[in-house]
Amino acid sequence: MKKLIEVLLPAEANNNIHRSKIPIYFLVIIAFIGTIRSFIHMFFPDGGAGSIAGMNIPEIGANEFLFVWALWGSAQLIYALIQWIVIFRYRSLVPFMWIIQIFESLLRMFVGHIKPV
Repeated sequence: MKKLIEVLLPAEANNNIHRSKIPIYFLVIIAFIGTIRSFIHMFFPDGGAGSIAGMNIPEIGANEFLFVWALWGSAQLIYALIQWIVIFRYRSLVPFMWIIQIFESLLRMFVGHIKPV
């Protein structure tokens, strides 16, 4: 258990990699996707909800919906920026970022289940 905690939360956050680089490469892909997705939510006229997800926005209160969608995009951008900081400066925290990523994905699926669109 102590070893697991040391891997997830090292005593010193640095750019050293003690294991495989594969998790870093996958984190780069996830961070890139998150960055692009956040820009779409913030800057597309429909936030990508209609043009990408196929939602019928006029039926669900467009202005309020698009505002919340853009806020979600801004939160995603902050999360992606943290991922980029870990990738470029604090690679010893990559395992911790994967735990956060898994938790965030599970919460997103849970919310989608309890509050379907």
